Amino acid sequence: MWNYLRYFLDCDISFDRTNMIAHQVSFITTGTIDGNSNPYDFIAYGDVPLFVSNAGTGTGCSSATYAIKLNADSSYLEGPIIAFRGSVSFDGNDFIVNSCISARGIFQNGNDRAVYACIPGAIQTSSPMEFGIIE
Repeated sequence: MWNYLRYFLDCDISFDRTNMIAHQVSFITTGTIDGNSNPYDFIAYGDVPLFVSNAGTGTGCSSATYAIKLNADSSYLEGPIIAFRGSVSFDGNDFIVNSCISARGIFQNGNDRAVYACIPGAIQTSSPMEFGIIE
């Protein structure tokens, strides 16, 4: 288990390990974030967001489709997720996201169970999604 990880990077971030547990962690980057392995259990460091990406996506921006793309099968994420100039994508089944998400677009592919604490903006999904408020 990792403890007290705080990263600020001026590049893309890619997770390429399974069974990652990191409590009190934050990833902040000017590039994209790609969590292509799973499952993982990430909890943000205090009041600092869990994931922050300043990567632009779409026409005229980076060639990436999403600023933050997480393959989250059987995973748990807790803490704010922010994509200032791009969108966020969650792929997988049976995962929980206990977060406020701020992005230009939020996409979810796979089966339930994704629970969001608060979601500003519209969500696009390819399958039914379960939404809830966690207080």
